Amino acid sequence: MTDYLSIILEGLALLVGLISFNKITIGRYKLLPPYLAIIISFEICNMMGLFAYQRTNLWVMNIAITFEFLFFGAFILSAYRNKKEQRIFGLIMLAVLLYTVIDVVWVKGVFKLGYHAIVVQYSLLIVIVCRLFYNMMQEFDRGTSLAHDPDFWVSTGLLFFFLAEFLFFASFKLAYTHPDTFSALFKVIKTIANFILYSCLIVSFLWARRAKKISY
Repeated sequence: MTDYLSIILEGLALLVGLISFNKITIGRYKLLPPYLAIIISFEICNMMGLFAYQRTNLWVMNIAITFEFLFFGAFILSAYRNKKEQRIFGLIMLAVLLYTVIDVVWVKGVFKLGYHAIVVQYSLLIVIVCRLFYNMMQEFDRGTSLAHDPDFWVSTGLLFFFLAEFLFFASFKLAYTHPDTFSALFKVIKTIANFILYSCLIVSFLWARRAKKISY
């Protein structure tokens, strides 16, 4: 049920993104609809069992989560005005990517979930998006409303999503010791995180239709 709900929410966000596409004035927001289309296609194929190999789909989950890390990391950093911060975080992202490859290929194994590397990925994404929030607050014009800024909405949705995913993967060992608790935790976290993320994405698409190019 939660899988279908996630796809419905993603589909609504994609629909609004496509409708708004030609009117979006901030270039990076035009990357979101293709990304959502890829994610929806992946999740449908995953639900159909098309990625199952040697009785597991964890190998493709490693790839999908790393793709998500790189996409959203680059998306958030593209909003940074401070090029030095942008370069530093970019280099840290590359270091985390290298660590992920080592963890998945040589430490855990390709057919096991590299949850240690995934926790590191989401930790960095949380820091990056929090830094963007700080920059937004520092340069906030009191004559305008943050509620009209698409970056505020997408950053809010991503922060809740990253925190939820971090909590989920940080407690991954529960899958082995308390599988029922882990399953219930997964369903609750996934539903709430996806609802917040895609609701915020929908609002950000609407405001990106009229916003000027902004960086922080």
